[in-house]
Amino acid sequence: MDKQTFLSKIRKMGPNKCWVWKGKILPSGHGRYTRRDQMAHRVSYQLFKGKIPKGKLLRHKCDNAPCVNPRHLVPGTIKQNVQDRVSRGRQINGSAIGTSKLKESQVKAIRSTYSKGGTSQAAIASKYKVSQPTVGLITRGVQWKHTEDSHGDS
Repeated sequence: MDKQTFLSKIRKMGPNKCWVWKGKILPSGHGRYTRRDQMAHRVSYQLFKGKIPKGKLLRHKCDNAPCVNPRHLVPGTIKQNVQDRVSRGRQINGSAIGTSKLKESQVKAIRSTYSKGGTSQAAIASKYKVSQPTVGLITRGVQWKHTEDSHGDS
């Protein structure tokens, strides 16, 4: 892989700004370097900075997945990448997750019903067609944290 070919597939916004990948974009938003079927940002890092440390992924300081500017790429761990996602507000929560069985209003109703007492987690689970452990995690605030305003199982 040579720099000239690679550079022909990007739109440079400036040396310190994003370099946007003009080739194929994957569902994750990252570019794919089609000649070698590699992630474009990884190719960029290797071309301009060298080897990616073993066991590391590349984090985008700019928070722009199609960016391939090597100045915006920093090696890191999966944990650091997840922390970036959460701290930058890119974490998908609740009903925005395609496989979610509940809506935010239902989660609040589950917490309210359970906090009043008299209704078991199993009964609540049956009503909302989820498992009892799921209801337990919701009422303890382990799951659906983004909906917490108050819940009764402190």
